[in-house]
Amino acid sequence: MVCIGLALHHSRVQADLILNPSFEDPILSAPGTFQRFAAGQTIGAGWIVQAPSATGSVVIYTPHSAVVDWPNATDGNQILYVGDNMGSTTVFQDLTLTANTQYRLEFDLGAFTNNPVNANGAALQMDVLRNGTSILSSPVLFTRPHNAGFATQTLNFATSLAGTYRLSMTSQQNFGTNVDNFQLTAVPEPSGVILVGLSLGIVGMRRPRRKISVRPIGDS
Repeated sequence: MVCIGLALHHSRVQADLILNPSFEDPILSAPGTFQRFAAGQTIGAGWIVQAPSATGSVVIYTPHSAVVDWPNATDGNQILYVGDNMGSTTVFQDLTLTANTQYRLEFDLGAFTNNPVNANGAALQMDVLRNGTSILSSPVLFTRPHNAGFATQTLNFATSLAGTYRLSMTSQQNFGTNVDNFQLTAVPEPSGVILVGLSLGIVGMRRPRRKISVRPIGDS
């Protein structure tokens, strides 16, 4: 039983480590409304705007307008529109991560589905930094074509030291990029998964056998 407990502990994927992963905080008052956040402001919880333009980023609630069709939220009711028509915008969140751990970042990236001005699709640069230095070989650019809507993107990375890491995203389109449903989880080690299988096998081998009583022929 001790082996089983240790195996499950090492193999269990952690819960999402990101605060406000689907930008449901703050809750906007009505469908079709939005709220702007300028540089230095926090988007509800976790996310902070670091923008060269004063307009910053925009949170959209049930996105739709007569001119532009926003992609529907993939989790909850709201999405984050990174950037604006004033230029690129950076939004980041600082996280406490453990040493020597593999992490998987997943998020949904979406382009506008009907925008005569921005027909270049979505483009978002993701980076993971420690003490201001990227731990990736280079920032990763994710793109979606115009009219494509949302699709899940994945970024895998590893930490060598425990401490504070910055997850940073920067829009690479002048008219912004739509994101939603961020998930950051620790990936279980393969040895832990194997240990779970072996432990469960041992449990199966140790299951008590039912005793079969044999009655001699002729006994009543």
